[in-house]
Amino acid sequence: MNSPVSIVAAATGVSGTHITAMRVYVDNVAEYTQNGASLSASVSMSAGSHSIAVVGYQSNGAAQKTTETITVR
Repeated sequence: MNSPVSIVAAATGVSGTHITAMRVYVDNVAEYTQNGASLSASVSMSAGSHSIAVVGYQSNGAAQKTTETITVR
């Protein structure tokens, strides 16, 4: 059985850049992409432990990444 997981994130560019897009990875697989510096997504996941990464892509080509581990019941 899959459960929807809500993911909400925002990022700010560094060193005079801005965030052009954000992407959600679940267990190293890209699941959701949104243009801009924020996102709100509902991602379906099976029960168990999952690694969630949110990456903000800056206008200069650099990326900022935050990773969390969650458990879906």
